[in-house]
Amino acid sequence: MLFNSYSFIFAFLPATLFIYALVIRRGRHAAVWALLAASLIFYAGWDWHYLGLIVVSAIGNFAAGMALTRTRSQILLAVAVVGNLMLLAYFKYLGFLGNALAEMGLPHWNASIVLPLGISFLTFHQIAYLVEARRGKVVSHGFHDYALYIAFFPHLIAGPIVRPSDLLVRIVHHGRHMDARRMAIGLSFFSIGLAKKVLLADGLAEYVDPFYQWMNKGGIPGFLDSWGAALAYSFQLYFDFSGYSDMAVGLGMMLGLRLPVNFLSPYKATSLIDFWRRWHITLSHFLRDYLYIPLGGSRHGKARQFAALLVTMTLCGLWHGAGYTFILWGFLHGMLLVINHLWRMSSAAAGAPGQARRIAGWALTFLTVTGLWVVFRASTVDVAGKVLGGMVGFQGITLPLTYQDQLAALKHFGVNFDQIDYFNGMSQLGALALSAFVVLTLPNAYQWLLPTFARIDTRMGSKTPSWLRWYPGPRMAWILGGVTAVALLFMAKPTVFLYFQF
Repeated sequence: MLFNSYSFIFAFLPATLFIYALVIRRGRHAAVWALLAASLIFYAGWDWHYLGLIVVSAIGNFAAGMALTRTRSQILLAVAVVGNLMLLAYFKYLGFLGNALAEMGLPHWNASIVLPLGISFLTFHQIAYLVEARRGKVVSHGFHDYALYIAFFPHLIAGPIVRPSDLLVRIVHHGRHMDARRMAIGLSFFSIGLAKKVLLADGLAEYVDPFYQWMNKGGIPGFLDSWGAALAYSFQLYFDFSGYSDMAVGLGMMLGLRLPVNFLSPYKATSLIDFWRRWHITLSHFLRDYLYIPLGGSRHGKARQFAALLVTMTLCGLWHGAGYTFILWGFLHGMLLVINHLWRMSSAAAGAPGQARRIAGWALTFLTVTGLWVVFRASTVDVAGKVLGGMVGFQGITLPLTYQDQLAALKHFGVNFDQIDYFNGMSQLGALALSAFVVLTLPNAYQWLLPTFARIDTRMGSKTPSWLRWYPGPRMAWILGGVTAVALLFMAKPTVFLYFQF
């Protein structure tokens, strides 16, 4: 069941809210059991065969967590974490490892295993619970509380990744009534996320998917083809994943459980370090606290810090997918983050950066991230190399034949005019321009919903004009209602969120 589907919006969600409104008056336990039942029904709507996997995994990790709160055993923690990682490895990496062995001419196996939806995020939540339980940071709770923390349907499939010390506390101290203001904010978040997914991400997919299908068949991309597809995918991935996160946060608020911020205008970042503080924030925090710091972090000298950073980002790439392109993407991000840290060290005495330097930093960051998304999206390293080669003009620069008369002088600089394979002219330029306008000039959802998220807005250093700020009232209801209505009109064929495959 997809958030961007008629069955979810007009059947599952209203039924869940109605039942929740009835049972919450009977107390916290009734509300928790109702939300847990709804979450399991939601997941079973995808494939009920894997419902038992979630239940058995939850029982095992809950038992381990309870034992860790009493014993603080490092051995038990290691065994439990390894058990979760082995389960993830079986479903997600066994086939990849078999193919890698075959490519090296070594004995191998042929594995065709269906990846259970959301198992990567489920594994992260289980591991976070075990670690926090050993540290004594988990509040007293019952199994139904823990099961809801794991299976809560807004974040079950693709996050945000929630610490048990955040969501579990709210579950344990759940209120006894629905809050009208939180419902209004939740509906606003959901509407914004739905518009991002349906009106922007899915529209951009029409330029990205045919291009990479052509590339997988041996296509040789030109300059415009490569840049058009690279930019379209950068915006598509952002609108798709941040749209899901907005919808998840909105659903959580409707049901009285606040999920964490996951995106804060990442394409406004002025450095790669800044980018990872804004993009998939909950993943960055998870990797920092449970991998980077245990590996040494910044406490044991720069060499140890940079090695930990490189390992962390490489494993981040591997977590995203079982493929060489994901590993390469993570490794390159790690290398460039190390370079970013070295640059900051060398320029630390230069004082605060001026406007020109900030603009240069933004441009370099955006172009770097866009180029690395090519590696992330490509099916093979060879395809990624061809697209990146096209972006720097290795296949030559060709403009549409229709502009030959107006731009004939460019022929003297080696520019050719011919039929362009997968660049759709003004329609694609218009889509890219609209996307750039949204991500670079408009406030993000959290900034727009001021004053609820005023602290976040101040921290990111971007003020929202008073006439744009959200408030509960008829005008906002009409605006968001209109946006939602348009999204529903374009939602005839729901598409899966990109991060479902990870």
